[in-house]
Amino acid sequence: MAGDGARCYQHAFDGLAKLVCFDVSDNGVRFSTRFLRTDWYDKMSTGAMPPSVTTGPVDPPWSSAEGLVAAVTGTAFDNTPVNLHRLGGGDRWVAVTDAPPLIEFDPKTLETIGRVEGRATPFVGQTKKLGFSVPGTELFSTAHPQRHPKTGETLNYHLELRPAGGPVAHIVATSASGAPGSPIDRRILGSVELETIG
Repeated sequence: MAGDGARCYQHAFDGLAKLVCFDVSDNGVRFSTRFLRTDWYDKMSTGAMPPSVTTGPVDPPWSSAEGLVAAVTGTAFDNTPVNLHRLGGGDRWVAVTDAPPLIEFDPKTLETIGRVEGRATPFVGQTKKLGFSVPGTELFSTAHPQRHPKTGETLNYHLELRPAGGPVAHIVATSASGAPGSPIDRRILGSVELETIG
């Protein structure tokens, strides 16, 4: 439920990201838990639920205008409640979902470090409109990245929606050898243009 109590999610996958830690030692087991402190967490805790793409319905449902806002502002969404992943090339941990944001956290204290930024953009297929190059919007990814068996890089796909033409799926490799909170290196291994639906 949003902080103002006016709207709530109906699906468990739409809940706020929460970390859980079990620290096992000779002295016993210590349990700790903490919500990821993201922009989305702050918005949901203090006010109305911002329009967003969701796994399940919301109650009351989005209006047509709110649904349009949700589609256009999808990149602002930073709630990552689905999976945890150790980034390739280092010992940095992130929470992920089926959207592009990566939220880094300290695995010992569970404190949120912040949104991880990439040093290179994944967009290669920029659309030409009236002689100008127009980038698309990176809207979807997967919450189940894989580790490259030889390089150790994290492999994932990113779906770019473009202002004209079909969407493009990019296979992206990331490396995070820097200090916590520093940008990660991203490079595209390949891209596939998908057919326009409808």
